[in-house]
Amino acid sequence: MFKYKGGARRHNTPICTNGIEDNVHVFLNCTYAQEIWRAAAIPRVQEDFIDLKDWLLQLATTLDKEKFAKVMMLIWGIWKNRNSQVWEGSKKHPCDVVLMTFGWLKDFAKANKLNTPQRTRNQVRVPPPQHWLKCNVDGAFVAQNGRSGDGVIFTDNYGQVRAAAVQPLQFIITPFHAELQALSEALQIATGMNYNKVIFEIDCALLAGAMNQDAVDMSMCSFLLDEMKERLQSHREFKVTFAPRETNHKLANRACNSHSQTWFGTAPEFIRDVILNECTR
Repeated sequence: MFKYKGGARRHNTPICTNGIEDNVHVFLNCTYAQEIWRAAAIPRVQEDFIDLKDWLLQLATTLDKEKFAKVMMLIWGIWKNRNSQVWEGSKKHPCDVVLMTFGWLKDFAKANKLNTPQRTRNQVRVPPPQHWLKCNVDGAFVAQNGRSGDGVIFTDNYGQVRAAAVQPLQFIITPFHAELQALSEALQIATGMNYNKVIFEIDCALLAGAMNQDAVDMSMCSFLLDEMKERLQSHREFKVTFAPRETNHKLANRACNSHSQTWFGTAPEFIRDVILNECTR
């Protein structure tokens, strides 16, 4: 299924150095691979398989479409990391492999859902309760050129814009990292403006889940995650929820090709039509 450079290898796998390297060991039995499956919350089928294709067929009949897509992306991530270890001497933490591959999957999903009815339904704006603000947050990461940026916009229950900001980001290595920095920027603005009741809407389900769990190991991002959780704990009326919106994407994509900009009391001109459309649905 996967070809090894220089022919089949019969020595120990280079990742865990424990066991003969073949497809089943690399993707299933290797301790490194097992850590990746656990970090991704993908249950491992209990049967012993001698052929990777049999394992995939078993999963295809037991998992839903979304989870099976994650499985296929993780297989590619494991293989890519295995080759990096062999030919470049670099090895990623299992959680970083999960974040990287799920980021690829998210980018693919975004590119293929631009005009679907499901995406249109997600654009319906649900206003926050009275005296609350809603903050739409998004981070963008363009793998082709390494550019990244974030965008945030605060609106009240009438749909009026209180504040908005975009900024390019540096030293971002995964889409998840960009989303994390975007949420960090939103929290910083909210505390700086003395906003007390805010619902932060993000379109990264992995980040939304991580922010609402007590213990999550996101490896290189764990320090920033812990810092933001402390901020949320000190502001009990800050809430993080998952909700994909077009406004988020336009702000973040603008940030990738722009300098830092901030608006107060008015909406940025380039997204006014989008906001009006969302508020009048």
